[in-house]
Amino acid sequence: MILEYRKQDCISAGKEWLDPETAAALEQQRQERESEESYLAELKTKCAKNGWDYEIKAEEYRRKTAEAKQRAEQKRLASEQKAAQKAQRAESKRAARLSSMT
Repeated sequence: MILEYRKQDCISAGKEWLDPETAAALEQQRQERESEESYLAELKTKCAKNGWDYEIKAEEYRRKTAEAKQRAEQKRLASEQKAAQKAQRAESKRAARLSSMT
């Protein structure tokens, strides 16, 4: 109900409506992009100061962050699968209890 009011207010103000989940995902992507840009800028100055190859260090950083994102996604999927299995077991247990009552 509250979301409907917010949606109507947003549309009446002439703004584009985004549901909270989408807005949060977009905000997270923006923050990650800004964080990466900031880190790479700092890395560039650090590489220049220490005489390191910036491209190699930047590629290492990108590879590590991609691996971390992949691990996080695998963990999230495993968690969702575990929750679905748990819900399925609970439902079958509930159904068994109901069938034993009748």
